[in-house]
Amino acid sequence: MRFQRTLIGGGELLALLRPLWCFIAVVSFGQGVGLLPAWAAPSSTITTLSVTSGGNAVATVASGSVVTLTATVVAGSTPVTPGQVNFCDATAKFCTDIHLLGTAQLTANGTATLKFRPGVGSHSYKAVLAEPAGLGLSASAASSLTVTASQGTGQLATTTYLEAGGVPNIFSLTATVPGNGNTLPTGMVSFVDASNGNAVLGTAALTSETGAGFGGSSLLPVASQNTGNTVLTADFNGDGIPDLVILGSGISVLLGNGDGTFTAALNPSSDLPGAIAVGDFNGDGIPDLAVAPAFDEGNSEVLLGNGDGTFTNGSGSLGNGNGTTTSDSIAVGDFNGDGKLDLVEACTSVNEQPCNLLLILFGNGDGTFTSSFAPLAFFGSQSMAVGDFNGDGQPDLAVTNSGANGVNVFLNRDGGLSAMPAIPATGGSPTSIAAADFNGDGKLDLAVANSGSNNVTILLGNGDGTFTAAASPATGTAPNSIAVADFNGDGVPDLAVANAGSSNVTILLGNGDGTFTAATSPAADTGSTSVVSADFNGDGKEDLVVANSPDNSATALLAETALTIATVNNISPVGVGTHLVKAIYSGDVNYGGSTSADVSLTVVSPGFTLSGTSVSVVAGATGTSTLTITPTNGFSGTVTLDCDGGSYPGNASDLPTCLSIPPVTISGNAPATTTLSIQTQPGTTPAQYLEGVNAVASSGVAMANTAVAITVIAPAQSFTLTNTPVSIATPGASGTSTITITPSGGFSAPVALSCTVTGPATAVYLPTCSVAAPPAITSITAVTATLTVNTTAASSSSNTTGQAATAFRNQRNRLLALGGGNALAAFLFFGLPLRRRTKTLLSLLLLGAFAAIVMGCGGAQKAANPVPTPTNPVPTPANPGTTVGSYMVTVTGSSRALTASTTVAVTVN
Repeated sequence: MRFQRTLIGGGELLALLRPLWCFIAVVSFGQGVGLLPAWAAPSSTITTLSVTSGGNAVATVASGSVVTLTATVVAGSTPVTPGQVNFCDATAKFCTDIHLLGTAQLTANGTATLKFRPGVGSHSYKAVLAEPAGLGLSASAASSLTVTASQGTGQLATTTYLEAGGVPNIFSLTATVPGNGNTLPTGMVSFVDASNGNAVLGTAALTSETGAGFGGSSLLPVASQNTGNTVLTADFNGDGIPDLVILGSGISVLLGNGDGTFTAALNPSSDLPGAIAVGDFNGDGIPDLAVAPAFDEGNSEVLLGNGDGTFTNGSGSLGNGNGTTTSDSIAVGDFNGDGKLDLVEACTSVNEQPCNLLLILFGNGDGTFTSSFAPLAFFGSQSMAVGDFNGDGQPDLAVTNSGANGVNVFLNRDGGLSAMPAIPATGGSPTSIAAADFNGDGKLDLAVANSGSNNVTILLGNGDGTFTAAASPATGTAPNSIAVADFNGDGVPDLAVANAGSSNVTILLGNGDGTFTAATSPAADTGSTSVVSADFNGDGKEDLVVANSPDNSATALLAETALTIATVNNISPVGVGTHLVKAIYSGDVNYGGSTSADVSLTVVSPGFTLSGTSVSVVAGATGTSTLTITPTNGFSGTVTLDCDGGSYPGNASDLPTCLSIPPVTISGNAPATTTLSIQTQPGTTPAQYLEGVNAVASSGVAMANTAVAITVIAPAQSFTLTNTPVSIATPGASGTSTITITPSGGFSAPVALSCTVTGPATAVYLPTCSVAAPPAITSITAVTATLTVNTTAASSSSNTTGQAATAFRNQRNRLLALGGGNALAAFLFFGLPLRRRTKTLLSLLLLGAFAAIVMGCGGAQKAANPVPTPTNPVPTPANPGTTVGSYMVTVTGSSRALTASTTVAVTVN
């Protein structure tokens, strides 16, 4: 195959290039007038970092010193502004979460500063420029800093905390001395009574306390009401010590004193705040406040920091529709990449109607903003987190979606927020969200607190704006806020979760793979709704401040990664009244001594209380009450008790009586008991009674009394049977028992008695019984009846001749009757006519045969059983009489539906 080359002439070439020249001309014009960005290669920047303290460059400082990191950014020789600089731990692979010391805005001279107090040890820092529009990223070289002990002796400074426990008058005192690093404080702690000339109450040696924890809990001087919506931290007065801003129905600013305590500042005025954020919105290097309204009549506004902890209201509102939009969440970031901080508010209502919008406020760099909106596909956003979730260098947004129990992710497309289609699932009712790299892969992850399911959902970032669900560690009840920090110093981000329902903070220690291990949960105060972390006492460890609602307070919890404690028990300061007690740590080779703040102990007179259970008793019976003696204020000793009378009905008879009460010995704090016995009589009037009981200590220094309620109940109508035993001398004799019928409960009626006899299975001729009818019962008096028991006498064997003669006569009479009958028949036969004799003769023959049969049978019977005759009598068997032994006679009484019985013992001798 042959190819033919085609040549293009000059005119054709110009025609082909003409569209390209037009495009270049249009772009150049657009860039010249500022309509289009300059798509040239970003100008190179240079970032440098200086480390100073007290205005001097330093490489080593003492613990507690304020250090200033100053980043200078230039493009060529021109200072770069605006923009943000991140101050990072240079030893960390990624400058995120716990490795990010702070972010500062570049001022007009191209510098950004961060003041703080580093902990003891060796550190390395660097400054990284977050790319502003048209400029390239740059990072400074690493700068090293060594922090040594603050005392000239080379010892580390300590703080001693004192807590009191136990019961009044018997106290326990525990001193806690936090350490630093792997070396723990050692030595002795003395507990002294400052109100009694520093009298020593006890001493104890420090011992190690395993595990990380928080101590030094204290309530902060919060002025605003309904505190607890939000607590944030920043250095508002520029002294390098973290301060606080707490949002309630107003705004409270607390300036840190550097030891974990705070001083209230002049609170800025604000119009019904609903959400708050901190940032340098006018580029002067001082943190400002952005406040969103809680109600439709409020205004979103900016409060510009003055650098001394006070604020000035910015000009105008944030441009969100003349104050008709409300919000409960606000986030800060440079969303359009112009180096100026912007705001995003989650809209909750517009003109008192629910809304589903993100209000985007682009910062102008002078504290004012230009508004825009982005639609949300849901209602119910409560919390937002800002971070680069897809690795393109632009801040993105994650918003909790309580309606769908998930998180909506919005990726930043050159200043516009575009919602991702997937909604990672969370637990029930997500309320707070935080972004950090929990598994160390350089991709931001999310932690979401779920108030409905009492847990945290961990969503591991895939680096493209999508997330994969991982662990769901449990929290306390109704978690409402979450914070990220490194609480155990292992370089892995941990979590602190404020639990509104259980009023405590759940500490979850990160394992570095996206899973967590629960640590001790320090108590805060009622309704812990918001938590923030920072090093408030300058020891290099992350502390906590928890805002509590609805009790209008905040709680500071100071971190203690290495603890030693000393405890003394059974401490009883001398003298009734208030005693100010303190703990004094003497120090050791590595740690200096320190003295705790005073703790107030109140000593009161010892004593006890007395109480008794009520008694319910049937008249005629005995009832009991349990008396309880409860020691108070450290009482110990023996207590004696007695009755002192009481309150009785005026018409009562046979009053209940109080029997003696055993004494009680009290030792320790546990209550002791004894028994009160109440005796009644059958005639005690059924009614309510009160019996007074006194208790007196054997030492006479304490006494108490109580009244025991006694209810006497009338017994039910009834009767009982009793008996006397019966002894019969010999069979054939008889015996009697007295049956006594005793009425109770007002019984009055006749009683019918019956009896039955039982005896041994081998007994013969059992006794017989009869019981006389008793008189009718007409009063409370018992009546009696007589039971008679008869027996059978024994007899020897005998010949019964009378019976034999009678039998002989009967046999003779039968023979005579048969013979006489036959003779009469023969006589009559001969008197008949001849013609009838034949038949009659036949009849007589039959009759004779019958007689012969009868006599023959009689003869056979006689041969077998001889008929007794007077000369041949038949003997009868012997009578043994009633068998000797024991018998039981059951006597049963019945009257109407009532029955009673008694068993009489009968002995036949």
